[in-house]
Amino acid sequence: MTLFDHLVGKQSDRWRHGEPSALAVLWEKRLDGRSKQAKRIAALITSYGEHLADIFGIEIDHDPAMKATVLRLAELECLCEIQRAKALRGEPCDLVQLTRTEGLARRLRKSIGLDSPPV
Repeated sequence: MTLFDHLVGKQSDRWRHGEPSALAVLWEKRLDGRSKQAKRIAALITSYGEHLADIFGIEIDHDPAMKATVLRLAELECLCEIQRAKALRGEPCDLVQLTRTEGLARRLRKSIGLDSPPV
């Protein structure tokens, strides 16, 4: 089973009722599961899912709204990491946008009860 299949379900599971799941369509359009960014996002989703299960007993696989929120948070964290790395390498980077994105990720993380950054 690939990482993509783990996140959105196998092809047969996605098309079981004639329609793909919303998350499957969203993920397929956003990222190729083989890229470094997709792997990092998947790792963040797993990490956040484990933290939510440990702290609050929330299983993100059973709560579509929480799963979508965690996906959004993982994508924001990945974008922040990419932009910060660019800035540290001295490449052109919009630092104002980086600061805004980090603030958005921090607020989203706090809104779901996670006060620490990802590991």
